[in-house]
Amino acid sequence: MVEYADSEIVEDLGVKYPQATIILRVPQKIPFDFVKYEKIAKNIDLVLALEDINLYKECKKHHLKYYWAYPITSFYELEGISKLGVNQVLIGAPLFFDLFQVSLYNKPIRVVANKCFDNYIPREEGICGTYIRPEDVTFYEQFISTIEFAADSKKNEETLLKIYKEEGRWPGNLNLLLTNLNYDVDNRGIPVEFAAARSQCRQTCMRGGRCKFCYTAMKFSRTIDKHKAEISKKLN
Repeated sequence: MVEYADSEIVEDLGVKYPQATIILRVPQKIPFDFVKYEKIAKNIDLVLALEDINLYKECKKHHLKYYWAYPITSFYELEGISKLGVNQVLIGAPLFFDLFQVSLYNKPIRVVANKCFDNYIPREEGICGTYIRPEDVTFYEQFISTIEFAADSKKNEETLLKIYKEEGRWPGNLNLLLTNLNYDVDNRGIPVEFAAARSQCRQTCMRGGRCKFCYTAMKFSRTIDKHKAEISKKLN
């Protein structure tokens, strides 16, 4: 993913990584040269992440692939954005918790894996947020085509990529990995059913439902961690 301020490197990245899809984020209210990028897109796999979805007409006119750069949070939005011809959809809650239904729209799905919620609405904790643990990536692959990261530097992004893609596990406190998870919990104690349950729960806990699986799983992990600590203390 390339920010517009670094857009001059797009073509070189495409040449350097010919099998990669290059995402260029296009801010609102800027003079964007669609003709230039139409020519570039003939040689590389380029997708525009539009902050202004109204630019879709120009994208279609110049045969450029595009999607809306902000998370889609309802089927009403998903229906509308699909009819605009987007090539991908970036989803948030509660769609993240209804992935089978979202997949029926036949649009490649993107998610931000390491962020529980966006900061514009402060929350006490992010237990029921839209995050993916490294251990759960394999499960989500049946629904999600692209995972991206919320990272404040290229180095941090590379570290996250290594954890999620190469190591595939996080052996410690989950809040050290996930942004806005304000809860201490050892990831190793969370049950393997975690991802499967969350992918189809429809986030009913936010609508007065009784499902508290996320809370129960993390409380279970904390109980195990506490029990281990007590045993260790007795042995020492």
